[in-house]
This record gives sequence, C-alpha cells and structure tokens, in this order.
Amino acid sequence: MVRSTTLCAVLASFLSIAGLAFAQTTQGGITGTIRDEKGAEISSATVRVVSAGTGLTRETTTAGNGLYHVLGLPTGAYEVTAQAQGFTTSKAADVQVGVDQIRTLDFTLRVGARSETVNVESSAELTQTESSKIGEIIDNRKVVDLPLNGRDFAQLARLSPGVAVSGGGGGQQGGEGNVSGFSSNGQRSTSNNFQVDGVDNNNYFAGEAAQLPSIDSIQEFEVQTNTFAAEYGRNTGSVVNLVTKSGTNQLHGSLYEFFRNDVLDARNYFNKDTFPKSGLHLNQFGGTLGGPIIKNNTFFFLNYEGFRRRAGITRITNVPTLDQRAGIFAGLPNPVPVTPTSAALFNLFPKPNLNDPSGNFISSPEQTDGTDQFLVKVDHRLRESDNLSARYSRTRIDTFFPFTPGQSGTNVPGYGVNDNGANHLVAINYTRVLSPRTLNEARLGFTRTNVQLATEPGPQAADFGINTGWPAGSLLGLGNIPQLSFSGGFVSGSASVSNLGGAIDQPNRTAINTYQFVDTSSHTAARHSLKAGVDIRYTQLNRLYDLAFSGQVSFSGTSGQDALVNFAQGLSSGALQFVGDSHRNFRNTSFGFFGQDSFKLRRNLTLNYGLRYELNTVLNEAHGRLSSFRPQNFTTFLDPNDPTIQTNL
Repeated sequence: MVRSTTLCAVLASFLSIAGLAFAQTTQGGITGTIRDEKGAEISSATVRVVSAGTGLTRETTTAGNGLYHVLGLPTGAYEVTAQAQGFTTSKAADVQVGVDQIRTLDFTLRVGARSETVNVESSAELTQTESSKIGEIIDNRKVVDLPLNGRDFAQLARLSPGVAVSGGGGGQQGGEGNVSGFSSNGQRSTSNNFQVDGVDNNNYFAGEAAQLPSIDSIQEFEVQTNTFAAEYGRNTGSVVNLVTKSGTNQLHGSLYEFFRNDVLDARNYFNKDTFPKSGLHLNQFGGTLGGPIIKNNTFFFLNYEGFRRRAGITRITNVPTLDQRAGIFAGLPNPVPVTPTSAALFNLFPKPNLNDPSGNFISSPEQTDGTDQFLVKVDHRLRESDNLSARYSRTRIDTFFPFTPGQSGTNVPGYGVNDNGANHLVAINYTRVLSPRTLNEARLGFTRTNVQLATEPGPQAADFGINTGWPAGSLLGLGNIPQLSFSGGFVSGSASVSNLGGAIDQPNRTAINTYQFVDTSSHTAARHSLKAGVDIRYTQLNRLYDLAFSGQVSFSGTSGQDALVNFAQGLSSGALQFVGDSHRNFRNTSFGFFGQDSFKLRRNLTLNYGLRYELNTVLNEAHGRLSSFRPQNFTTFLDPNDPTIQTNL
C-alpha cells in the first residue's frame, strides 16, 4: 500500500503544529535588527560574518526594516561586524552558532566615524526566539567533559526535554546499537531519527542508529523532540542531528586511552568465593588530528578509535546429574531406559560443579568485543561563495557472545554466537551562496550496514546419528546438532535443565544500503525567511534469516513424567526446522517535498508555517520471492508468478 502524508504547519510564537523528521539540515545562521540609538531601524547597513576557525566570510545588507539574515553557517564561533554610513562600526566576537540553530544578534549603532569600532558582548540565548521547536543542543565541551559509561554520546540525549530511558541499550561504541535506549514523548525507542552531517544514519531493519561516532569526532549534536518545522518528516520520536568536527587553520590533535580490569572491579554477586572472579580487560583508545591543507581554503580532520574488551559472563543453571544421565530419577521407583543417542547427548552437558538451590552448574566464559572505527573529513572552499565538504567513516565489529541469546537460549558454554559486521557512512555536502539573500545546499549520502550472526561451530549432528533430512546450516558450512529444548514437569524430583545447542534464529545476515539525495534552497526577503527542498532516499534491505535451520527438538513434561525423563527415552514432544531459501531482497523509495516560511511579524513575534508532502513506496522484493493467499480461500497458497493475483503482496 502506498502511503502519502501531507503535513501542514502553522506556528505562532509558543503555539505550533509541525511535521516529524526527515530532510535534515546541519548548518545554522545569524539574524537580527540594526538600529540607531533612538531605536529607528537602519537600512542598507552592512553585516559581515567571519569564522574564527576557518576564515569563512559571509556578507549581507539590512532591508528597509533593519533586518538581516546570514544563513548556511557551519557550526562554530564567528565574529560579526555591523557598519553603516555615518555610524560607528560595532563588532561582536565569539558568536556561537549551533547545529540547525538561528542565533538572534541585534546591534545598536552610534553616530560617528565608521573607523571607530565598538565591541559588544554576545551572550548565549536563553530562549530560541526564531523557532518554536523543542530540543537540546549538546556542544563539544559537554560531550567530552561529562563522564559517559562506554563513551556513548547518546547518553546525553537523556538530558533533553521529553526524553526518557527505555529498554535496550545494547549500543557498542563505533558500531550499531540502540544508542543507550531512549524514547521521546512516549514514542518507541525505535522511532528516533539519527543523522550525521545531514545524511541518514539509520538502521532501517533494527530501528536504531547505524553507527555510533566516537565522541572525540563530534563537534556537537542536537536532539529535537517536538514542534519541528515542515522540512522534517519520517519519524514520530526525536531527531538526533549530529555534526562531526572539521579542521581549522590551527593544527590540533589528541591521543587517549581508557581502561578497566578485574583488579579494580568487585566480584560478581552470584560468583561464590570458591570460584575465580570473573575476568575483565577493557581498553578504549584512539586519537584525532585536524588542521589546514591550504590555509583559509582546505582543511582536514582524522579520527581513529579502537575498542577491546574481554569480560567473564557468570551464569548459574541446571544440568543433568550423574544419576539422571544413567536413567535414575528421584521419585521414580525404577530406572528408565536411556537410548544410545540420548546417552551420547547427555555427555554434551557439563558435569555439575555447584550445590546451590539456584542451580548445580556455574560458569564464567569470556565475552569478547573488538571494534575499529576511523573517520576522515575534508572541507574545501572552491571560491568565496562555494564550499564543498566530504566525509567517510567506517566501523568494523567483531563480538563473541559465549551464551546463546534470547529467552530460549542455552545457558552452558560451547554454543555461543559470533556477531561480525561493518558499517560505512559517506556524506558529501555542497553549499553555494547565490546572492547575499539566497543559499542552496545539496547533499549526497550513502549508508551501509552489514551484520552477520552465526552460532559457533559445535557438535555435529551426523556424529550422533541424527538425520534432520536437510543439509542443516549448509549455507555457512555448519552441521550442528539441533537445539534441544526442555520445559515443564517436575514429578520425578529433577529441576528444569538448560537447553542445549545453538540459537534457533541463526544464521542470519542483514545488509542495508541507503542512497540519499537532499537539496534545499533558502531565501530571505524583508521579514520573510523562505525555504524549500526535496529529500529522496532509496533503500535496499537484503536479508537472510534461517529460522531453526539446524532444527529444534522439544521435550516437555507429559504423561506424568518430566522433560528430562522423556529425553532419556527419546520421547520428543515436537520438532521444528526451516526448509527453503530464506534470502529476501527488499526495495523501497521515499520522497519528501516541503516549503516553509518564517515570518517575523514583530520583534517578539515570529510566525512559522509550511507544507510538506511525503510519498513512501511499498516495500517490494526484487526477485519476486514473496507469496500471498486469497482470504476467501485461505487454505490455498499462491505462487508469486500466478498472473491472477495482486502484485507486490
């Protein structure tokens, strides 16, 4: 089904209605009014804005009402100068412009010679008077100075209005993850929209960030939670708009390392004194370097960060006792016969090593995490009116989970999961000043997320005479035993034991490519700040999901016996196995068009209004490997090549 959304926004000072989050902008601007000492507006005054770091210069003149607008400014500090014929020159230094922020800076000029300069102080605005959006800008000082567990920048997003901690939070620095798990205004934690340098940074399958940049590469980021302008769409949660650092005319660099180990950590509460303390070795290290290639013209910035962790994961569970492996169960008058296959599979369980009501087996195998991330960014001034920026970042992720994840996982070592992947982000931004009042910005973006999860090689089904009737796990060269699932029944006095075998939802692989084109034009005229643009995204979601490819055999308590008694006798309560090709290649295109205006009615009253149109095409499979069924004949499944059925179902 094709979904179209039209969003209209009419905002007046504190009251506003707006869209959601899509065509993202990272640049800011400065606006204000030039007056004389009596409060009269000065027309044709010249306003000059110069970047303190790169020397970028923008110049404009005031309209008849004394208003000026300077748009398309990268984040950073600026020096702003205002001058007019017959008046002294007024200058404000260290004017901070944040991501997607319009600063208000008014000047009052005194009568006198233009050669005389009066310095004015620019203080941070306590209230954003040019926009009704609700959000929080987290600058570089907060990002670097505040303590962050795991150096995850998005923990600071929780400081924004309307943001609350939610479940998840498996984010890995430099890699993918739920970014500390937060939700905005009651929406799901998967409803946030992540942008880096104005281009897409979303994992469309998992509903989370595709990549978590190192905090040492972040200039600042903004979390918008409500009352967005018409240029935004897509999500119902928040917009996390992040800008990476750029080089300046000064050469700067840094080196760092953070570490933790088990010498400094306490013992796990469930790890008894009779067992060794769980190990921990964590190192997070990296560096940055930025500076000029050509002064006032071309700049570079580099960042590398590595992450290494080896941590013992303690779990207590139950495994079959030695008597139970021999068919002797408490509460049963006679031993039960044990089949040869069951006897062999019994030996795959580790032997009990704990006498505790919570379980008879404890283990602390190591989870290992390894991540490498690097970023390179180049900013180049083609000429005074044209600026080009290009960034590429890549992350490699290698993680080993010693226990099978999920509710039906295995709690004994030997059936862990390897999580391997790589993420790529590319952003190209071209900004052109067409006139002092007109600006155009074009962006190209590419995001790739590639993640693969697979159970570690384990005992082979063929070695135990198990014939699943299918080349189990053949896509990854595995032939592991099926997962043995135990549930229910305690009449024989035995406790429920851990499952045995690998995860049933693996192997699975996800590769997502998102191509993006954004073009926006801004124009100022008298009291109006007009903006219009288009955002086009094409997404490829390539998915392999082999559910129970190695099979799952279940044993439950039936006929007055518990699951383990039935297992000893080879009495299964059910089995599950996937057959067929689970590769799917989905495609989707999204279009967003908008136009908006910020109309300054009075000095303390601004009206924001706009119109947005969205078109999200139906998700379709590139090779026609989707089937559907007729509701009126629900027992008949249809071939996707049947010409009589509706297409793209």
